Amino acid sequence: MAIDIGAGAAVYAYNCATGNTEIDKTNPANATGVLTTFQVYAGATITNFKVGTAYGSGTSFTSRDYVSIGEVTSGSVQTFTGLACDVQTGDCIINHPPSGYIRHSTTGGSGIVYRSGDSFDGLVHTYTSGAAAGRVSLYSTGINVATVTTQEESDVSSSGMTGNGNITDTGGSGSDVTRRGFCYMEGTSGDPDANGTTLYAGEVVGSTANPSVAAKAFTAVNCTGLTKANGVLKIDLKCDAPEKLSNTGYQFELTSAGKSDTNEWDFYPPRSEITTSYKTFYFPLSACGSQGGELDVTAINYIRWYASSTDSSNITVSWRNAAILIGQTAVFDDGTFGTGSFSKSITGLSPSTNYRIRAYAVNVAETSYGTTVQARTLDHPYAIIF
Repeated sequence: MAIDIGAGAAVYAYNCATGNTEIDKTNPANATGVLTTFQVYAGATITNFKVGTAYGSGTSFTSRDYVSIGEVTSGSVQTFTGLACDVQTGDCIINHPPSGYIRHSTTGGSGIVYRSGDSFDGLVHTYTSGAAAGRVSLYSTGINVATVTTQEESDVSSSGMTGNGNITDTGGSGSDVTRRGFCYMEGTSGDPDANGTTLYAGEVVGSTANPSVAAKAFTAVNCTGLTKANGVLKIDLKCDAPEKLSNTGYQFELTSAGKSDTNEWDFYPPRSEITTSYKTFYFPLSACGSQGGELDVTAINYIRWYASSTDSSNITVSWRNAAILIGQTAVFDDGTFGTGSFSKSITGLSPSTNYRIRAYAVNVAETSYGTTVQARTLDHPYAIIF
């Protein structure tokens, strides 16, 4: 299902004030996913224009995400494509023109609220009510999450099985699934690879010359039970110029000792897989590097992304939704996939053991999951029963 939000880009009668952040309550988002196209009608040319999504009610709202689309030429509907702005069902469209102005109407809408300055900071703000039936000349469409189902497993043995799934919707016109697979864990309850132990959920952005660091300290997270053998770091990453990343000078660093090069684990995403849109990476802890000793996994409190550029120019890296998955893992294929059934072999399992398995699919919006199914491996073929 395609997502849409906003009243529509049209030649409305009035000009909004320059320098305000405005939220249009008309036509809130009909689904969760990513907005990829924005349409704007400016009454006077806007520079450094920001548009995005916000959630709340009445006059209290919080910005969720935004994109900077730069200059908007006045006098006709301007369309901007290839963007990636997070949106959830019920969100409203929000904009900030630091110069120039966007058009609006005082009738036919669900109301406008506004406040002075740039409010794209992820904080709760109180806005002033504008026209009760107002609407802004701004509209966006996007891609929903994919729809995937989990079928019964097959080819069950003492050490593995085949996971079976089906993608019934890729998320909207122009959307492809770029990863599909199965996540699994031992046990008889719980959903594998849903969230893990969250390290930091918000977005962290770093943009400097060579080198560049995007870092976040947080309250220590208790990861009791985590080992290199059973843990996975899951994180979303994007870069505005991935082609400029140095061949060797970039990695994630996870530590319990603050911003230091001791007692840390290092993770190295393949440069060829980093894009300008958020992509989810999984890093098995068993394959990570370490410096100065092993990490204290019961008190992880700092994560940073370190990068250098090939030409000493500015690069911007962003990451979000960092989580540690304990006792969970996944098998998957990367590529370009449409709807249809798929299967993947799951190996290395223990005999006579219960497992929780579910299919998942990734598109530009985010990761979506099927229902979790219960499975059990067979007895060891050489078991002797007295």
